[in-house]
Amino acid sequence: MTFDTAIASLKQGEFVMIYDSDGRENEIDMMVAAEFITPEHIARMRQHAGGLICMAIGNELTKKLELKYMHDILSNSNDLDLDSKNMIMGTAPYGDHPTFSLSINHKRTYTGVTDSDRALTIKEIANLCRLITLKSSLHHHSKLLVTFHYYLHQMGFYLLGKDILKCQFT
Repeated sequence: MTFDTAIASLKQGEFVMIYDSDGRENEIDMMVAAEFITPEHIARMRQHAGGLICMAIGNELTKKLELKYMHDILSNSNDLDLDSKNMIMGTAPYGDHPTFSLSINHKRTYTGVTDSDRALTIKEIANLCRLITLKSSLHHHSKLLVTFHYYLHQMGFYLLGKDILKCQFT
C-alpha cells in the first residue's frame, strides 16, 4: 500500500494496517481516522487486534489542550515514592518512554468501556480538536487517528503519524 492509498483509505473511514519493525514490537497496528470512528470500528479493533485502543493527537493540539505524557505526570507527583517511580518510569525495551497520556471518557458515556462509549469519546475529542484547530488557523488542519496499541511517536511511526496528521480528511 502506498502512502497516497493509505490516505485515501483513511478519508473513506477505512482501516490502514501499519507494521512497526522487526526489532521493536514486531506487530501490526490498525489505524482509522477518528472523525469516522464508529462502534463497529472499535469492535473490530477489540476483536481482531486485542490490545489498547488509543488516539493520536498532533503536538500542536496537545499543547493547546495542555495534555502531558503519563510518565511526566507521574514523575512530578509527590504522591509516589522513589521506588514506585523507578518501577513505572523506566523506558520500554526498545529504549523509549511510553507515549501515553490520560485515559478519558466523554461525559455522556456510561461506563466508557462499551464500543459505543469509546466511539463517542473518540469522535467528540476529534470534534473538539477540529474546533481548536479551526480557531488557530484556517490553513492547518491536524486530524486525529485512532490506532491499536500505539501513539505514533516512535521510530517510523512518528514521521508517518506526523505526515498523516497533516492530511485533510473531510
